Amino acid sequence: MQEDNPRFFTPPGNLQQDLIGGTIEIGSINDVTISPDRMVHAISGDGSIATINPPWPDFVGPLYLISLDEFSFTDNGNVNIPAGMSSIVENTIVMLIYNRKIAKWYTIAGLS
Repeated sequence: MQEDNPRFFTPPGNLQQDLIGGTIEIGSINDVTISPDRMVHAISGDGSIATINPPWPDFVGPLYLISLDEFSFTDNGNVNIPAGMSSIVENTIVMLIYNRKIAKWYTIAGLS
């Protein structure tokens, strides 16, 4: 795992060149765990994400996922999804906020 570096999650207006990470491939696998290391990542594959590891132990803040394919979230991990709202359509952005006090990610909106 990469060294903890909060500057990779600095909001716009500061060191923006490092905000975008590589594409995370989830394939067709269900209940995948992903480990983002930047504020923005593309997601490729039609599987489902159950767990998102926070970038470092004391992390609190946003994560943006860009869907290259239609994928979904499941409630089998640390992503809190409203009932009936789990599918992410292709070419959309999902914003999640991590609450370390309860160790859960929350979506903003846009799930169908």
